Amino acid sequence: SVLQNILEPLAEYYEHPDHEEIAINQPGEVWCRRHRPDKDGNIWVRYVDDRFSLSILQWICQAVANTFNQPFNPNDSSKPCTVFAT
Repeated sequence: SVLQNILEPLAEYYEHPDHEEIAINQPGEVWCRRHRPDKDGNIWVRYVDDRFSLSILQWICQAVANTFNQPFNPNDSSKPCTVFAT
């Protein structure tokens, strides 16, 4: 599907067998919640990934929102720009 193609760059994170959740809070980084802590006791692990610029992240969020018939407006600071996809 079109959405799968758009999400393909994130697949290495959400398909990882030890990751149960991913979060992107700003361009250039991906946070992954692990099923169990790493050797340092961390549940959340940060990955730097420059493929995810602000424009790419907005494009991904708009595509997910459109797929699930949800509004998405990153310019409206009164509403969160959170999009969930399963």
